[in-house]
Amino acid sequence: MATWKNAPRPLVLAHRGASAERPENTLPAFERALEVGAGALELDLHFTADHVPIVHHDPSALRITGHDVRIDSQPLSEVRAWDAGAGTQIPTFAEIISAFPGALLNVDTKGATDDNLRRLIALIEQHSATDRVLLAGFQSARLRRLAELGYCGPLGMGRSDVLRRLARPRRLPGIRRAQLPLNLGGARLDSARVIQRLQGSGVAVDFWVVNDPMRARQLVALGADGIITDDPATISNALR
Repeated sequence: MATWKNAPRPLVLAHRGASAERPENTLPAFERALEVGAGALELDLHFTADHVPIVHHDPSALRITGHDVRIDSQPLSEVRAWDAGAGTQIPTFAEIISAFPGALLNVDTKGATDDNLRRLIALIEQHSATDRVLLAGFQSARLRRLAELGYCGPLGMGRSDVLRRLARPRRLPGIRRAQLPLNLGGARLDSARVIQRLQGSGVAVDFWVVNDPMRARQLVALGADGIITDDPATISNALR
């Protein structure tokens, strides 16, 4: 079984699945991503009113489904009735874990309470998926909280920790990957110096969102470990 400890390099991470070709964060998008060579699936989680983690990026359902309501205000039964694009449903996270048992999952937890984070950890453990589910996101405090709540799987590096590690590299327990935009607050992050400094902290370095094949090849040549992309077909082919 694939785990984040033995993830290939360079790793192509499909941003919300093959979202350039299929409705984002849906089963068809994730199926397509793996078909065309993605090594990991990047996805987002929100929780319904009845505490079920579902795969959806925005706190509101408006952009994807046309329903102007918050995800966390609706029960799963209502969410499942919506069209997420091309006749697809918004999947639950449990469905994704079960549907793709060999896939690495890069999961951005959005705005979850401690109780919901505990439910998420229990769900991952129930499916024996701890080694292949990397919990990531911008907020360093939330990622540290996941470790405090007992998550033993790999974690991403939050934005504030990225900045701290650039200033003073040191290893952080449980942190497996740093996932970076090309620039942050006007500072360019797409350089060999930044990559090497973070790798010196014991983490792999991925860049997002990169859909240009030439840019992807340049980043890998600089030392990047992975590319997060909407178009895994094009990027997988470029890096093959």
